[in-house]
Amino acid sequence: YIAVPFTSHVDKEGVAEESFVEFINEIDSTVKELKFSTYIAYRDFFKWGKITFNPDTVFEKFKLELESAKVVLAVNPNEGTSTNLILGISAALKKDIVILLNHQFEKESLVGLMYQGLKNMTNTTVIFYTDINDLKIKLRRTLKKYSRS
Repeated sequence: YIAVPFTSHVDKEGVAEESFVEFINEIDSTVKELKFSTYIAYRDFFKWGKITFNPDTVFEKFKLELESAKVVLAVNPNEGTSTNLILGISAALKKDIVILLNHQFEKESLVGLMYQGLKNMTNTTVIFYTDINDLKIKLRRTLKKYSRS
């Protein structure tokens, strides 16, 4: 399960920033290199913002996908409320969590400390990355312990 702050990267017409979609696709392909299947709600459920559902349907679908996930990746959760909600549900379900944060994110902020403190609830790894290549190297290293290959 890859949680992304999609709504923070769309314009008023609901069109996603191309660079953001490319960034998410890079993460997705890196995860797939290790033989994982991936689920990204905004891609697979909302069809990149083209489909909407009622709140009960959304919650049940997210919960179902989270329950079946081996690991939950949260991409820059500080950029979006829904990504933080997914983190909370994942922690409550005792899912393994990997949080990906840009190195410029304030590690010692209250939110940063809370992300790092999730390890007290469930197995959590926080990765601070400088660019997409750094992220991919660190993500591969972290996910190898979950890999089926």
